[in-house]
Amino acid sequence: MGSKLEKQKGRIMEELMAQLQLPNLQRNTPSEIQGESRAVTRNPMKPPTFDGKTSWLTYIKQFEAAAVANAWSSSDRTTALILALRGDASGILQTLPPEELQD
Repeated sequence: MGSKLEKQKGRIMEELMAQLQLPNLQRNTPSEIQGESRAVTRNPMKPPTFDGKTSWLTYIKQFEAAAVANAWSSSDRTTALILALRGDASGILQTLPPEELQD
């Protein structure tokens, strides 16, 4: 069941990237990025929102910094990106079937 959910979230991320004409997010885990696994012991860092009016490259660097600091999985990154979309950028969510947005 979890694998099916991961595949759905991956498809949602790919759909978002394609429709927003954005590059794919790196899907590295924090252990791949830093060479070892670590526990997060501080308050979670919140990524900024994305409205489509700011630079995607700047935004995704900030988003990835929060993802690494929070040790987010690929699924966590997908969910966080969906929640961070605002304004015109959030319009992409209306094109996705509701069952693909549910956990």
